[in-house]
Amino acid sequence: MDVDLRNLKDIVNTAYYSSFWNDSRYLVLMGGAGSGKSVFAAQKLLVRLVAEAPHNFCVLRKVFNTVRHSCFTLFRHIISTWGWDSYFQINKTDLSFTFTPTGARIISLGLDDPEKLKSIANVTGFWIEEATELNQDDFEQVDLRLRGRTPNYKQIILSFNPISRMHWLKKRFFDTDQHGLTTTLRTTYRDNRFLDTDYIRKIELLAEQNPSLHRVYGDGEWGVLEGLIYGPPIMDKWPETFDDAFFGMDFGFNNPTVLVKCQVKDFNSSNRMGDIYISEIIYQSGLTTPDIADLLRSNGIQPDDVIWADPAEPDRIRELSRHGFNVKPARRMESGGKGSVKAGIDFLSSLRLHSRPSNVNLNTEWDIYSWQQKDGQYIDEPVKYADHAMDAMRYAIWSQLHKSSAVIRIA
Repeated sequence: MDVDLRNLKDIVNTAYYSSFWNDSRYLVLMGGAGSGKSVFAAQKLLVRLVAEAPHNFCVLRKVFNTVRHSCFTLFRHIISTWGWDSYFQINKTDLSFTFTPTGARIISLGLDDPEKLKSIANVTGFWIEEATELNQDDFEQVDLRLRGRTPNYKQIILSFNPISRMHWLKKRFFDTDQHGLTTTLRTTYRDNRFLDTDYIRKIELLAEQNPSLHRVYGDGEWGVLEGLIYGPPIMDKWPETFDDAFFGMDFGFNNPTVLVKCQVKDFNSSNRMGDIYISEIIYQSGLTTPDIADLLRSNGIQPDDVIWADPAEPDRIRELSRHGFNVKPARRMESGGKGSVKAGIDFLSSLRLHSRPSNVNLNTEWDIYSWQQKDGQYIDEPVKYADHAMDAMRYAIWSQLHKSSAVIRIA
């Protein structure tokens, strides 16, 4: 059975079209936000899957759970948009796709389970999404798995934002002789003809708010982010018991809805010192309020668990309360407004904040959360970009632990 690919040039971004036939061992897609690099990586794997001898492709992220709401969702969208649903068997449990005419497959893995990576065989290609999440040892282990004779070329696609010129990816693929094994492609939102104007404006605003952030996410250039709000989170062994636990939630739909869990150890309210251990529970776009309620249940959230949520969303808070959850509007200073955000940030900065390597979305936000600039000077207002987990974290910790803040009540 043949799949018609004659209109491929009309449905993909021009900047990527020639790369459908690139056969380098490493195809490195570096770019800014909204550049379409992840979409192209998924498109290329699907085109190769249907056009070549049977493949066994593997899609990787650092943490398996994050594949579901990124790569897996993207593949499903492309398959549906291209009208290929009848050709594919989709397994929502192991996040795999099987092209039924040939049995060719796309499987998903996370490097949080290295034993699964060791056990896979006959892989003909990898796509590593958000490659900056990996350390170099992770990558070398993946590279070693792509070996043996195959009827088609073997390739590893890496896609990422160039968040720091100190990252190992820069030295590995850009600063050393590649001996003809590597093709690199840098793209930006300007190369994506499918972007909406609101998203374009959001990226362009970064140039005014924080030029170093725009260099990475707007221009897709290697950078060192400046004006960061928090120091790096502490990544160490977590205690077995805690003194308190509560949650923070930021609502979204096109943007992600985020739920984080905060666990407290040895907090002293008089000198505002203590350790807060933060876990990412939900980070997902496209959720209605009933969807959120279902996810809270499936993640084991109990009726007496305190959830501090965005006070600007009273209707959603009320609806979740009717679903039986203890959701409260986040507290803020009597003055409200921007001062509340700055006060919350100052309070969190006095604490020892801990995160896990598995908090990939939260950690990504943490690494870029920065102050706005005006006339070359930083002002006391964060850049409103990729800050959803940061907001959820602040709602929770400020509301639960800063006892002098006032409650915003919802009737």
